[in-house]
Amino acid sequence: MCRHPPPNGLLLQLLPLSLVAVAVLRPCRTCLAIGRWSGAGEKSAAKSLVPGRSSSPSSHTRAEDYLSSQGFSDDELSKIKARYKIKFDPDLEKTIKPFLRWFSQLGLTDSQVHKIVVACPSVFRTGLKENGTPVVRWSKELGMDDSQVAKTVTAFPRLMGDVYNLGGNFKPKVKALRRYAFTDQDIVKVLLTFPALLTLSKDRLAQRLSVLQASGVLKDNLSCDFMKLTNAKFAARFKSA
Repeated sequence: MCRHPPPNGLLLQLLPLSLVAVAVLRPCRTCLAIGRWSGAGEKSAAKSLVPGRSSSPSSHTRAEDYLSSQGFSDDELSKIKARYKIKFDPDLEKTIKPFLRWFSQLGLTDSQVHKIVVACPSVFRTGLKENGTPVVRWSKELGMDDSQVAKTVTAFPRLMGDVYNLGGNFKPKVKALRRYAFTDQDIVKVLLTFPALLTLSKDRLAQRLSVLQASGVLKDNLSCDFMKLTNAKFAARFKSA
């Protein structure tokens, strides 16, 4: 049995009330939603603003904190950690502080020190006496002064790392250069121009020296540029030799 619809007059009387209810309640629902969102945001913001607390759990080591206090930026520290391969936590008193003091004594600027450490943080894997001092002593025996040592080390930071060593790498390559009549003064000039020469294998270095000598450009001003070429480009340049 169907009910009779309400009179049109009654509908007209109820319509304004329904519109008022919608107008009143809709902002309240919006406020409640905003309140829930802003409340969560305030809690998150408050948590991140607690003194001494960062937005992510701190994992800084004493080494990182010290380098930060010495002016190393967050970006530099990130690169140092990534290139150190293992957790960056070298001994502060036995490696980091002595190396930084020693770099300063060599006359390196802060910018040069930062460049060396960022490019080759493995300098901190060995002690100053085991690595740094012998390399510099050897460089000076070749005839480099302090400014030339600083320039070479800055241009080729890996010279200070534990990747290379005197007996197995540097000295044999210097002997190879001497066999081709390079004087120590010549060798210093080459290392100042192209210190990465020391990264070439002994066989590759010997082969290139032989080819350059046969081509008559062994001690030419461009010889270092020739040494920088890739194997393919070097072979193409001297294919007639």
